[in-house]
Amino acid sequence: MIDYESPMQSRTRTAVQRRSIERTQAILDSAETLLAEQGYAAATIKAIGEHAGIPTASLYHYFADRSQVDAELSRLVQLWFSGRNATLTDLAHVFDESWAEELWNVLVHRKLLSPKTPSPVLLLSFEVVDRLFDVAFRRSLAGDDATID
Repeated sequence: MIDYESPMQSRTRTAVQRRSIERTQAILDSAETLLAEQGYAAATIKAIGEHAGIPTASLYHYFADRSQVDAELSRLVQLWFSGRNATLTDLAHVFDESWAEELWNVLVHRKLLSPKTPSPVLLLSFEVVDRLFDVAFRRSLAGDDATID
């Protein structure tokens, strides 16, 4: 006997899958934010869950432990640098421009850079580093140490 799925079961399964994907993304986004803003020690499973608005116990449904969160973030970085397509390249340029502008503002505010320094100088720096990482991750999925060094 063949067991068929009803349309209602199909819609319920799709909603659950969508919620799971959204929660996984929220966890990864929160981990990335905490790492960037507060450092590795602050990005605990509990802190990630609180930042994402997901109870710690529920977070373990998506990731067994902190190392799995770290591994997934690393995999995404590898994808970013080794498998980039035109859309991701465009996003990288927008990202580089926004961070270069923010860095320019911080350096000028702290008097580490003259306000007369053209902002494209920092953008060029971001693009050079980005290109080095492209090469490093094309050579090795873990990132070619010689290129990174």
